[in-house]
Amino acid sequence: MKILVIVSTNRQVVESVKYLKSFFYGNLTIDIAVIGQHVQESYLKLLQNCAAKSRVTNYYNGTSSFSGFIVVVNYLRYLKWKRQAYDRILFGNFSSLKQRVLLIPFQEVPKVLVTDGAIIIDLISQRERGVDKVKDLKIAKLLGLKPLKSLTLFTDYPVTPALCDSSIIYNVKQDVTSTKTKEIHFLGSYLVELKFIKEEYLIDLISAIYQKYGQRIKYYLHPREKIEHVKKIKPFADIIEYQKNYEEVFLHEKKPEILISFYSSAMFELLGVDKTMTFIFINIIDSLQSHVDSAAKQKLMDVYSFARGLSEVNKNLQILCLGDIKSTRPVNQA
Repeated sequence: MKILVIVSTNRQVVESVKYLKSFFYGNLTIDIAVIGQHVQESYLKLLQNCAAKSRVTNYYNGTSSFSGFIVVVNYLRYLKWKRQAYDRILFGNFSSLKQRVLLIPFQEVPKVLVTDGAIIIDLISQRERGVDKVKDLKIAKLLGLKPLKSLTLFTDYPVTPALCDSSIIYNVKQDVTSTKTKEIHFLGSYLVELKFIKEEYLIDLISAIYQKYGQRIKYYLHPREKIEHVKKIKPFADIIEYQKNYEEVFLHEKKPEILISFYSSAMFELLGVDKTMTFIFINIIDSLQSHVDSAAKQKLMDVYSFARGLSEVNKNLQILCLGDIKSTRPVNQA
């Protein structure tokens, strides 16, 4: 059995490992295509340990450019894959042209999307409408990229795929060895970098959470989040720079009493682990900058709608906006 695995984040690696360990044993050979520079070596080793033989090739390492010399170099590397015969292909980002371009020679090979978090909600909506929102669409057409006829979604989200696709919904029993604390953890996101929200909004939000609960917050920086954009929250929060996926901290080091995020995938994954703690999604729809387009806004609305549905059966899950937090009385006051 020979498998091509295409990844660009640590989480995509973790999901690929779960899939391989669930369905394959014995003499497995995998080729690993790493897109960009956000996959750590320690995670790659987890993926390599799933196979008797493995090979790693890095694409766009140190750059995200699709122009000039970089395209030529990466296309020459890409030609290596065209001569291979694969039984299955795993990839982690449906909208990434850099990932999808590697699929072009393998139209008939079964493909598994190891979903990289809450983006699956928007993906299913696209597939139902026959839409293929690949980034850099003009380049995609030039390279001969075609819509994928069918996919298998490998996910722990309780979703129904489009009619053209299938799904494997897993429920892995989490081995929890962490210590329960009274801490408040906030999972950062790179929304300031994306210009979805203003830096001032983030400062105002963290300050409001601090005022409400009367204690400092542990702010876990996203790997793509720039520390200079969060330095002004230091009077209210301890900033913890990215070293490992937050799920590992939660499961094996320490659990907070309250976990807060905008729409982090980790929130969905960890929701069922501890019913005694509180999970809070911060709804930013009304705080988005005016230039954010309607398509991006709709994606966020779909995610919050999905979370709202989960809150009906998970009473420890809340969806709040900044105004809700500011309007509620501090918990340490009568």
